[in-house]
Amino acid sequence: MATLSTTAWVLHELGLAAGFGGNLFGSIALHPALKDLESKRERGRVEHVAWEKYRLVNAASLGAMAMTWLVGRTFLTGRELGADARGLVIAKDAFVLGSVACGVTAMVAGTMLDHDATGPRAPTLRKVARTAGNANVLFGAAVLTTTTVLAVKASRPGLRASIARLFR
Repeated sequence: MATLSTTAWVLHELGLAAGFGGNLFGSIALHPALKDLESKRERGRVEHVAWEKYRLVNAASLGAMAMTWLVGRTFLTGRELGADARGLVIAKDAFVLGSVACGVTAMVAGTMLDHDATGPRAPTLRKVARTAGNANVLFGAAVLTTTTVLAVKASRPGLRASIARLFR
């Protein structure tokens, strides 16, 4: 069981890294760089190609992060680590939910935009996709932060042994 929990933790971390990193790159590098292109049509084409190539990775990373947390949550409540950790586990639940909601919203809006890039809904879809994407970056940072704090709390010697027994 320890191998299974380690594998799940690795998948959780990889999902977080890929999702957070890709969306952060889009928010702080890709979208600002596109503004340097004079042609609105060319900006739209480059943006579409970039996100189209990343969409599968983004969906897989979101799924890996959420599913591994959901499965792990069935075994741990946070009470094993103390009262403050219980609050962190509940906060992480909310952050994971927020990340999934914003990630799915951004992907759906982006897909809809791909099919209606010049239509009357395009400006609204673009705004929804970017707003949800930016919110997803914030939720991803919150999930990463709570994951790290919980891992540090779990690494205290007596607690680590207690938790490890759950996965043997």
